[in-house]
Amino acid sequence: MKRLLCLSVVGGLLAFSASTALAAQGGAAEGMYLSAKVGLAVLADSDLNYSDGSTSKLSFDNGFGLDVALGYQLPMFRVEGEVAYRANDMDESSDSGGTDKINGDLKALSGMVNGYYDFCNATAFTPYVGVGIGVAKLDFSVEEGLDESDTVFAYQMMVGAGYALTKQISLEVEYRYFGTQDPEFDDGLGGTVEAEVSDHNLMVGLRILF
Repeated sequence: MKRLLCLSVVGGLLAFSASTALAAQGGAAEGMYLSAKVGLAVLADSDLNYSDGSTSKLSFDNGFGLDVALGYQLPMFRVEGEVAYRANDMDESSDSGGTDKINGDLKALSGMVNGYYDFCNATAFTPYVGVGIGVAKLDFSVEEGLDESDTVFAYQMMVGAGYALTKQISLEVEYRYFGTQDPEFDDGLGGTVEAEVSDHNLMVGLRILF
């Protein structure tokens, strides 16, 4: 029984070593790539903190996001520069006085540097994780006449999977969390307001290796 257990452990270790070697050999090819994605942007409710000490909460409708990136791919790693755009319409504003519908939108244009780790294996599917940092220009617009913008630090975390359609083209499906430093806007009443900005994105797109 002990001998069988020992053989099973040794066999498992050998299989793991073989699969690791196969994964390394099956790593993605090296070279420049271009990627583009589009998808759903779900903007979290934003807590608003006014300079006079009052607070309120702003909710949003689901919107859309898109991004384009140029990067370099190594067998297990990727690094890229990315430009992304997101837009969400406002839904309601609520405070101690009640809840009101609000007409406006929040748009974000970001420039990011992203790094990815690809879990290469012997199949056409390649799961991956990634992180990114950069800056975002946030445009806050309300139909009543308020139109403000602020440029702040931004960060994101990604998890997804690619499917190799060909040796050069991969279809990608990705979840992405995007957040920023709190932007500050003119509140239209002689003061300022700080807002919280973070959203969840479900993206799909293509990555093309040159």
